[in-house]
Amino acid sequence: PKRQIESANMRILVTRPLEDGKEIAARLAEHGHSAVLAPLLTPRFDDGPELDLEGVEAVLATSANGIRALVRRTPRRDLSIFAVGPQTTEEALKSGFIEVKNADGDAKALAEAATRWAARKGTLLHVCGEDAPGTLAENLSLRGFKVRRCALYGIEPAARLPDDARQALLDKALDA
Repeated sequence: PKRQIESANMRILVTRPLEDGKEIAARLAEHGHSAVLAPLLTPRFDDGPELDLEGVEAVLATSANGIRALVRRTPRRDLSIFAVGPQTTEEALKSGFIEVKNADGDAKALAEAATRWAARKGTLLHVCGEDAPGTLAENLSLRGFKVRRCALYGIEPAARLPDDARQALLDKALDA
């Protein structure tokens, strides 16, 4: 039963990128569980000049990493952020953005929400990873919006598991 699982101290492998994994580990610890962090992917934030935000009505953020990359490239926090979901919304608020709207879904939900939220008075800037699909920009462009994609980070796969995670797997010492 679920109640028994929630009360048992479980050892859980968390494979999210390190920053997100630490947040998950803290939440698991609040429930009496321990996390073994083994990030399988690591974001690589690209250096570059401050972003040209002239004419940008709002920023489309499809991941917390998009927000993390954005704050490295601009000191501005007065931009409207249209976030894909709760984690991205939380990262934007934590980063100091004041006007943040949560689509509470995926890229399709964000496109639908942006259609309602945007005043069509400027460009929608999609901050994303290098390998992000262009479907959000295409979807909104077909609806008559000006959208500019801005790839600000990449994702690198892990070369190997951390030793403690590898050992925990070998010892069958993980519950989830």
